[in-house]
Amino acid sequence: MKKSFSIITTAVLFLGTVCLVSCSKNDLPSDSHTSITDSDTTKESGEETSSQQSYHEQYRPQIHYSPAKNWVNDPNGMVYVDGTWHLYYQYNPYGNDWGNMSWGHATSTDLIHWKEQKVAITKTDLGDIFSGSCIVDKDNVAGFGKNAIIAYYTAASQYQQQAMAYSTDGGATFVQYSGNPVIPSTKADFRDPKVTYYEPAKKWIMSLATGNNHTVEFWSSTNLKSWTQESTFTIDNVNSNKGQWECPDLIKIGDQWVLLVNVNPGGPTLGSACMYFVGQFDGKNFTVNSDTYPKWVDYGMDNYAEVTWNNAPDGRLISISWMNNWQYAGAVPCTPWRSAFSLPKELALTEYNGE
Repeated sequence: MKKSFSIITTAVLFLGTVCLVSCSKNDLPSDSHTSITDSDTTKESGEETSSQQSYHEQYRPQIHYSPAKNWVNDPNGMVYVDGTWHLYYQYNPYGNDWGNMSWGHATSTDLIHWKEQKVAITKTDLGDIFSGSCIVDKDNVAGFGKNAIIAYYTAASQYQQQAMAYSTDGGATFVQYSGNPVIPSTKADFRDPKVTYYEPAKKWIMSLATGNNHTVEFWSSTNLKSWTQESTFTIDNVNSNKGQWECPDLIKIGDQWVLLVNVNPGGPTLGSACMYFVGQFDGKNFTVNSDTYPKWVDYGMDNYAEVTWNNAPDGRLISISWMNNWQYAGAVPCTPWRSAFSLPKELALTEYNGE
């Protein structure tokens, strides 16, 4: 009989006992301190302003990361480099609503204490900076320098195209690649590149979602600049296709391959959520097994755009998600910030009740 599998998640905590709270300023003792370092924030890349926030506002999370001010949504470009966990994310430098999409940036050495950094990537002539991923070019394949951090993102305007930028200062600032877009497009739904290395074929694989077309496209490259489409994955299952597909992530757990696909709406409780498929990947095609789908990483309402860190130590699969839901994201009564991120989770795959 063919085995079927379910993802299990474990919160990643490096501090021993942790209390998860959201507090108002009246709830906190005078000597309280937050797990988020109150740091300088940036209105635009390179333009630094001093934050006056104390992280003691009403509804301000004390463990889950949130920036000092302004709107956030999807986590982007997460990568581990030299002992530092980098979290980039969809960010509006100018206000508390969705818009002006850029990549905000925070760093941590333990996944609990976060320091907000300058905005890393801002709008270009190709459009807003939508979601994507980062890799570490350890062998200087792209020619930007050994251990350069390369960011892949969707440049969004009338069309959605894939572009790249690179950092040679440890992920603090990025230079746009002169050959952008690396994947030109005239599609309106074609986004969220997640790049991973496929060792058997010595090539990089990019997963791209196509929104309401309910597919994930797989592209490959050997030089990180020129990309060729390999295949398209879809599934004939109405319950998996109730909303647009976004933020894919192809990962290997043991001898199985898992494809994370975030969907909005169509979640198990309300609105947006993260589903996954289990199967095999041969460097070209993802073949799903015969389990019942959709499967859900989390059944709560506030778990979207979940993706994993690249280059995590010891091959660990650490993920994080946007702790909100598109059904009410714009109405969350928080100021001067809006929204936060989940606790990081470690993913594993197990058989449970035949699934």
